[in-house]
Amino acid sequence: MKNIERFLDNVIKENDIILLDILWTLFCSSGYDRHKEKFKEWFGRICKRNLQKKYNLKPKEIKEKMLIFIDFFHHFYEGSDELLMKNILVNKTSEILIQNIRSKIPYLSDLNKKILSFVLHYIPIRAYRGINYFKICTKDCMDLFNLLFDEELKEERFKVKSDRWDTESMLEPYEEYSFDQFGDELMKVGAGYWAFHISDKKVWINFIVPSFIYEAIKDYKSKLPIIENFKDKLVKIEKIRELEEEWGIEDFEETKTVSEVLESEIEASIRSNPEILEEGLKVVGNQYPTRVGNIDILCTDKNGNYVVVVLKGGTDSGEVVGQIQKYMVWVNENLAKDKQVRGIIVVKEYHPGLEYAIKGSRFPIEIKTFGQEPPTKENIKYCTKCGKANPKSAKYCAKCGQKFWM
Repeated sequence: MKNIERFLDNVIKENDIILLDILWTLFCSSGYDRHKEKFKEWFGRICKRNLQKKYNLKPKEIKEKMLIFIDFFHHFYEGSDELLMKNILVNKTSEILIQNIRSKIPYLSDLNKKILSFVLHYIPIRAYRGINYFKICTKDCMDLFNLLFDEELKEERFKVKSDRWDTESMLEPYEEYSFDQFGDELMKVGAGYWAFHISDKKVWINFIVPSFIYEAIKDYKSKLPIIENFKDKLVKIEKIRELEEEWGIEDFEETKTVSEVLESEIEASIRSNPEILEEGLKVVGNQYPTRVGNIDILCTDKNGNYVVVVLKGGTDSGEVVGQIQKYMVWVNENLAKDKQVRGIIVVKEYHPGLEYAIKGSRFPIEIKTFGQEPPTKENIKYCTKCGKANPKSAKYCAKCGQKFWM
């Protein structure tokens, strides 16, 4: 344990908050003792999400930090007393993480202040394995939050290979999981971590808020937005939801939910493979924060010019044109310097009405239909369902299992 303490002391001395976040992701997750190989795979996946959302790190930077962690894991962690190590981590790092979130709270966006207020008003604290923390079902929280605050937080689904085999088609099936904006926003401000638990049959993704961070947030409770008649509204919404579920009324919302999920899947595909849209395109950041809102995806092209990418769920709306123009003006004034700025609106179905809406734009804007852009390299073809880049010889998409028309 002394080696572990020395390692942590060095991390603290270097003020390496990123490595501390990786360690906390480890201690908030569970299942390593029985599912070591699968745990490692999921740990890398969850850490990548946490570090991308909190620090907007590039893949290379994430790998560098993960290699430092892996070295620590092999030398100190495996076979150690997990609870004792967790207590050491709490004692040595809690003040650093408290200071981190306290320094951010006064400068949070209105959305993040509402989310923190919602956590304090709605989510109860629990004790688990000797350490207090919140385990938040962010999907349910997101839906309720949207109703209370009239917001539009979104869910992003993804698929991973399952351990089970489909004997009929001889394809390895995929299981669907999701992250959502509620947890992502909490991660950004330092309020907790995406974590996971592995059992014999399933993987659960949770969002964990350590109790010491919760107590630090409570100090600002009076300064956070308050919902008028919160408890009364909460009771009313819960009753409506129970009735909808009992009578099947909630099924009428299915189309809207599917639309949001598909849009987030498109965003994920473009982030992973920006050349779906244009050869040489590189992602600067997704949900890139600006004073006028978050840009869906901000890119640079092969000449270093900025490209603002906005996803349009519907087919014909001037609103998206106003939105993208607002973002392009901000990028031009704050980032571009001597570089040019242009925009791409990505739609699921093309509609000529958008052509008329973009004609008066100060900046060039293209409209592209997802899944219908030609491959950018001769040896690559893109899946029309999820956008994944596949070898030209592939019969099925490596990401979603979609069969290619040969």
